[in-house]
Amino acid sequence: MPVSGYALLGVALLAVPFGMTVLYLNNVLVLQARVEMMNGAALLGTATQCVTLAVLAYTGNLTVTAVVAVWAVSMALPLVPILLTVRPRLADRDLGLARRAMSLGVRMHPGAASLFLLYRIDVIILNAMTVPAVVGLYTAAVTIAELTRIVTDTLAQVSLPDQVDGDHRAAAELTVRTTRLSATLALASVGAMCLLAPFLLPLVYGSAFADSVPALLALAPGMVALGATRPVGNYLLRLCRPSVSSVLSIVAVVLNVALNLLLIPAWGMIGCAVASSIGYSVYAAMQVGWFCAATGTAWHRLLPGRGDLSRLYTAAAKMFG
Repeated sequence: MPVSGYALLGVALLAVPFGMTVLYLNNVLVLQARVEMMNGAALLGTATQCVTLAVLAYTGNLTVTAVVAVWAVSMALPLVPILLTVRPRLADRDLGLARRAMSLGVRMHPGAASLFLLYRIDVIILNAMTVPAVVGLYTAAVTIAELTRIVTDTLAQVSLPDQVDGDHRAAAELTVRTTRLSATLALASVGAMCLLAPFLLPLVYGSAFADSVPALLALAPGMVALGATRPVGNYLLRLCRPSVSSVLSIVAVVLNVALNLLLIPAWGMIGCAVASSIGYSVYAAMQVGWFCAATGTAWHRLLPGRGDLSRLYTAAAKMFG
């Protein structure tokens, strides 16, 4: 990959330790059910980045160097309020815990890396097999599609502390209820995206991006699957089986790559979207299969019913009424 300058690459790499520290402390805040504090710190970094970039763009000073530097600062900035809240002390260090975390992390890394590739490798393959204009259209579709995960990711954050606490049976029952709600929210958010995208996407991005809509619709089934099963992934963390987690992610990304290589030559970015949607759905299905096998839960109990829709409607009515 082309690098515009090693000094600039160094600036970007300097942000990584800060970003990792923020990630670890965010996990602490989530487990303590202090999600508002975590979200506030993230909002500080994001708002600073967006406002600064907008000012630079308005004044004509927006450059690659400026973008990378602003990104690096925005990665580190959330650390300030988080440190003031968590107040970690060096005297409380636990080297034994650090060694266990590193050991577990090394075993989980192949799965985490594969999961990252599952979400991103489609763009890389498409870029190698088509022209930049097609990649731009597909990237716009992916960006809009990923917005539908915000609501289910938020639900997963809120439910995580209770899912990792207590006995397995209580956590499994909570996961079943939360998954039904998450599936309902995923269907609602992705359905709304499919209905509004043909009108809003050209309006926001320009008429040239109307061609992104078919790819967006092809991604929809996979986004529903990912959003619906987000709580299941939370529960599987407590089983502490990094090798199984890695196998699931690796299988999904290998399938995704194979399908992309097969479908892109025939269907272009639509084939890319279909391949990714299938990869997401297979990964979600494998997680559900593991959860059901580990807990003895019948898979159909994870499907939303009329009662879940009614509760969601009641909650929405109270929120907006």
